[in-house]
Amino acid sequence: MPRVITTGPKVQRVLARPRGGDRRRYDAAVDPVPVVLDTDIGGDIDDALALAFCALHPGVDLRCVTTVNGDTDRRARLARALLDLLGRRDVPVGAGASVGLSGVDNASMPAGLNHGADLIDATGLGAAEPASALLADVLERTARPVEVCAIGALTNVAATMAARPDLLDRVAGLHVMGGCLGPVLLGGPDDQEGDPFWEHNLGCDPFAAAVVWALPLPLRLVPIDVTMPLVLTDDDRVDIAGAGPHGRVLDALTEEYLASARAAAAQGAKRAAVRLHDPLTVVGLVAPEVEVAQVRHLAVVGSPGRVATFESTHGRPVTVCRRADAALLRGALVVTLRGGPSHAA
Repeated sequence: MPRVITTGPKVQRVLARPRGGDRRRYDAAVDPVPVVLDTDIGGDIDDALALAFCALHPGVDLRCVTTVNGDTDRRARLARALLDLLGRRDVPVGAGASVGLSGVDNASMPAGLNHGADLIDATGLGAAEPASALLADVLERTARPVEVCAIGALTNVAATMAARPDLLDRVAGLHVMGGCLGPVLLGGPDDQEGDPFWEHNLGCDPFAAAVVWALPLPLRLVPIDVTMPLVLTDDDRVDIAGAGPHGRVLDALTEEYLASARAAAAQGAKRAAVRLHDPLTVVGLVAPEVEVAQVRHLAVVGSPGRVATFESTHGRPVTVCRRADAALLRGALVVTLRGGPSHAA
């Protein structure tokens, strides 16, 4: 018998009540939050889940998607294919920086793609427009400040804001998945700790992180020590796969990703699992109920491939997620994805 999915009062609030960088509340039915999503989709599967959430949640007005790190044209084609599948042909996609602001390759950037090749090759789409031009155009045209959600390296955001400081007032806030403020528990029988300097997103381009840290904008950070224990369950996968064509594709991409993760785990990498780093970043963008956040003064320093995020009296104020309600997060994600395409193509 299929599992019955219920939405309790907390999940219903998540689905109906978005917030902005200034913590304002909105009526999702008439006043969805304008969002730009900058992603390294095609690496871990959580980027695809985050994109689908943004595309389908009634409280998110997804203005554009931009890609970063490595073969950003192929990442953009994967994003385009998923958006089309989700009924969101109205959302433009831009391809951004393949390497960091230094222009030098490092251990984290450029990164390869772990899934989605068949879906990319089936699209027949050409190259996307440049991410910097698309971001600038979206910000120039908006009548209301936009929430910028960065779930990959910060290169596109840093480059665009540095080149166009006149657009800063068009940004309501920055929501960044990255950094580490505590032990990283990898899971598994020994629940071993990982290296906090290993965190991928800020480590890809610490120079871009330094630029973003200096921007006079509200900043929310979702660090890896909070997100690593948040794992999609097998029941969640069954529920998402039952959502229709887009659910079946998302589940196929998930299995493709897990196959590569299992192979890496056999070589000593972290335990294979779908960790909800990026979904927490976007769900938390529209719903404070999924997380407990604190304002801390943080600094970020490092070199390409290794970065440290730490508290300092000289750091800037950052709203930092310190705990998350895993069941509420997973429930909001699954219910939104099962809602299916909700926008006109």
